[in-house]
Amino acid sequence: MHVIYFCSIFNRILVFLAVFDNIFLFCSILEGIRKNFGPLHQIAHVYAFAYFLYQLQSMAIVSSIFTTVVLALERCLAVAKPIEYHNAIQGTNPWRRVIHYIVPVIVISITFTTPKYFEIDVVDLERKVQS
Repeated sequence: MHVIYFCSIFNRILVFLAVFDNIFLFCSILEGIRKNFGPLHQIAHVYAFAYFLYQLQSMAIVSSIFTTVVLALERCLAVAKPIEYHNAIQGTNPWRRVIHYIVPVIVISITFTTPKYFEIDVVDLERKVQS
């Protein structure tokens, strides 16, 4: 049953959507902990947020949005032109079609969120005041 269920291109794209959404939720939970309870490990969490988690969270939400658009496109093709869609997916590896959808989503999300890497910088106020 599991093999038949995941053979669908739609279901495989849904898995990627769930992965992107879970990455976003994980980063949001860590951000909530940082804002409400202070950083988990004072310096490490601040640097991880500033140089990795903030950008990853933005990339995940953009990827999630574009993956939803890809799902709509895939369903539109399957419903609007069922014969052409069936012929297009027959005999091809379903992962190849999924990768042709997901790779551009990831590339566009990285390109779209590249400026986020330059928005945040960590400044140690104690060292700045003492000098």
